[in-house]
Amino acid sequence: MRVSTDALAIGVNIAIRAALAVGVLFALWTRPVIDSDARRFSALSGETGTPYRDYTVEYAPVELGVIRLIGSDDVRATAIRLVVVCFLFDLLAFAGLWSGWGRRIAIAYLWLGLPLLVLGYLRLWYLPVALAVWAFALLRKRRPGVAGVVGALALFAKLWPFALAPALLAETRRRSFPFVLAGLVGGVGWLVLGGIGGVRQVMTFRNATGWEIESTVGSLVWLFGGGEPRWENGAVRVGSSQGLTWVTGVLLVVLLGAIWWKALRSKEEDLLGVPSLVALCALLACSPIFSLQYAGWLTPWAAIASRDSRRIPIASASGIVVLTAGVSIALFQFADGLEPLGAAMLLARNGLCVFVPVWFLVSRGHGAHPRTSDRRASLKESVPTGRQQ
Repeated sequence: MRVSTDALAIGVNIAIRAALAVGVLFALWTRPVIDSDARRFSALSGETGTPYRDYTVEYAPVELGVIRLIGSDDVRATAIRLVVVCFLFDLLAFAGLWSGWGRRIAIAYLWLGLPLLVLGYLRLWYLPVALAVWAFALLRKRRPGVAGVVGALALFAKLWPFALAPALLAETRRRSFPFVLAGLVGGVGWLVLGGIGGVRQVMTFRNATGWEIESTVGSLVWLFGGGEPRWENGAVRVGSSQGLTWVTGVLLVVLLGAIWWKALRSKEEDLLGVPSLVALCALLACSPIFSLQYAGWLTPWAAIASRDSRRIPIASASGIVVLTAGVSIALFQFADGLEPLGAAMLLARNGLCVFVPVWFLVSRGHGAHPRTSDRRASLKESVPTGRQQ
């Protein structure tokens, strides 16, 4: 039997991921563990008392729960579990996209996420991505109750899914009660656990005072403002963001409001494709923290947007992911010799994040109706790509 192109793409991508996971596990077993996230997760597992109150935490409750589950006093054991968990969450997100949108969209997700494998499955961004994907996949399968709970879990794993809340509420309409209820219960529970200070710790990444150099503002301050980078709360930061984050916060609210107002007005717009991708680009562009792994948040929505007739969003998202991988290699793995190249790629990546929302707001076109897109995708998948011999 001749192997189909789709089957080959899936096999190659999963094989690459499995080989990477094995390679990283071997390196962790034979060399000292210096990864900052693994060491932080290990430290958190040994903390006693109430999180957010007795010790500061930069992670939302669901993500913190997973960290405490995989963490131990042994940094090596923590790192090994982290790699395995990230690999499984990556495949879980792939399965969610296949279940909700078909194998072509799922394959697009695999290809889009390939450059980010340079991070070595040592970043937990796969957790909120998998939860958010499955929330919408379950919604498409007419399971609004479970979808609402999973969506709330995604929100309390990492706060960025709030940018997708309009799409979820618009899709559920009168059936949004489970999401709203789960969100209220989770929010009240978090406030009881850690108070307002707990939410502030997460939003400011443990009360950090500087702009992360990978953020839009931080990169400009670092390269053109003469700021001296420093290590602060698990990231390289520059300048002072105190008293200024409200400016980017207001800008983000205005951008998200404009993006979703335009998207919801159009009956032809697929809310889970281009508008969701654009909303996340706006969030990343305005955030004082834009760690390398955050580019992974775009991958499932870029994959869904790939069925749209507009090519600019998917091309921009692909560029953001590829440039992020380049920044990781040039700026952090070979910083001595490739820093100018890494800085240029960083500016280009952040520039694309700014460009995508601006393009969306000024453009007049719109994508195909969601049902039309689904019908076309199902017709394509029904055509055999191989034949028996």
